[in-house]
Amino acid sequence: MNTPPFLLAAAALFWGTQTGNWPVAAASAALLEAPRYVVRRWQLESAEFNRVADFCTVLLFAIAAYLYFTFGNPRAVTLLFQWMPVIVLPLVLAQAWSTARALDLSVLFWSLRRNPMRQALKVNLGYPAFALWLLAASAANRQGAAFYLGLTLLIAWPLLRARPRSYALPLAAGLLLAAALAGYGGQVGLHRLQQWLEAAAPEWLAGGGARTNPYRSTTDIGAIGELKLSQRILLRVEADPAVGAPILLHRASYDDYVGGTWVARNARFEQISPFGKASNWRLTEARGPLMRVTLHDASDGNPVLSLPANTARIEGLAASEMKMNALGAVQVEHKPGFFSYRAQIGSGGSAYGAPVPRDLSIPKAEAAAVAQIANELGSPRCRRRWRWRK
Repeated sequence: MNTPPFLLAAAALFWGTQTGNWPVAAASAALLEAPRYVVRRWQLESAEFNRVADFCTVLLFAIAAYLYFTFGNPRAVTLLFQWMPVIVLPLVLAQAWSTARALDLSVLFWSLRRNPMRQALKVNLGYPAFALWLLAASAANRQGAAFYLGLTLLIAWPLLRARPRSYALPLAAGLLLAAALAGYGGQVGLHRLQQWLEAAAPEWLAGGGARTNPYRSTTDIGAIGELKLSQRILLRVEADPAVGAPILLHRASYDDYVGGTWVARNARFEQISPFGKASNWRLTEARGPLMRVTLHDASDGNPVLSLPANTARIEGLAASEMKMNALGAVQVEHKPGFFSYRAQIGSGGSAYGAPVPRDLSIPKAEAAAVAQIANELGSPRCRRRWRWRK
C-alpha cells in the first residue's frame, strides 16, 4: 500500500466509531496494517485478482438485495454505503498481501477485460480504500463536531506528508486549518439556511409526499362538504388491554390560521436519533409502566405517523430518519407501501413543546367573530386573555 503507516487502520477505526461496528473495524485495521510487519507475500496473477474482484461484485449485489428487501429504500442505500469498504476489503487485502505494488485497471472494470487498453493503467488501492472508509463513515450520519474534527485530522495526515518541500509545515497546516474552518462554517450556514426556510416558508414544503402535510392544512370552514362513502381501510390499530378506549391518534398540529389555511410556522423539525436497535426511537422520557399500541399504516412515502397521546417510544420502525416538531408531528423517511410500528405510551410528560405567546393571538380578520362568541359565552376573563393580532 502507498499510504502512510496506520492511516488505513485509523480510517477503519474512525468508521467503527461512527457506525458502532467495532469488532469489524478492529479486525479490518489489523489486517490492513499487518503486511507492514509480515514478510511473507503471495504471488498473485491478474486472473486471481479478477476472481477476487468478481467475488466482491457478487457480494455487493447480494448485500444490496438483502438490505433492500429487509429495510427498503432509502435506508438500504445508506446501509450499503456504510458497508462498502468491508465489501471491497477482500480485494484491498489481496493487493496488500501480494507482491503486486499496483493492480491493472481491468481488475475493476469488466469492459476493460474484453477490450484492453493499448497502454495498461495501474492503480494502487491504498488511497481509494482510504476515501471509501471516510465516505462510509459519513453515511452513518452522526451529526456533531466530533465527526468533522476526526474527518479533518484524517485528511490532513496524508496531505501534510505529501506537501511540497517548499512549503513549511506551519504554513501548510495553517492553510489546511483555514480550509477546515471555512468548510465547517459553510455547512453550519447551510444548515441554518434550511432551518430558516422551514420556519419562514413552510408552505413551500409539501411534506415529502405524505397524505398528511405537517406544514400546512387547508380547511373549508363554513362550506357544505360532500359525504364520501369509502370502504378503504386507512389504519389498523391493535392495543393492549390496559389501554383505555377510545384511542385518539394525533398526526399534525398547526399554530397559524391565514385565509382558510392552517400553517405550522414556528415548529421546526428536530432529528431524533435511534436508541438500542436501529428501529427503536425515543421521543421523550417515560415514567411508570408502558402500554403498547401497534399500528399498521400505509403511505405514499415519508409519512407522518399516527400516534396516541403521551407516546414516549416508537419501536419496530426501520426508517432511515425520524424528526419531530414542537407541535407533536412525527415524520419519518420511509419507502412507500405498508409498514407497522409500536407506540409505547407512558405516564410522563408529553413530547409536545410548551405553549408560546403566539398561541393566544387571533388573526385580525377573525377577531370580531371570536369577540362576539366570547361575549355570548359571558366570560370577561376569557375576553381579557386573548389579544388581537394586527
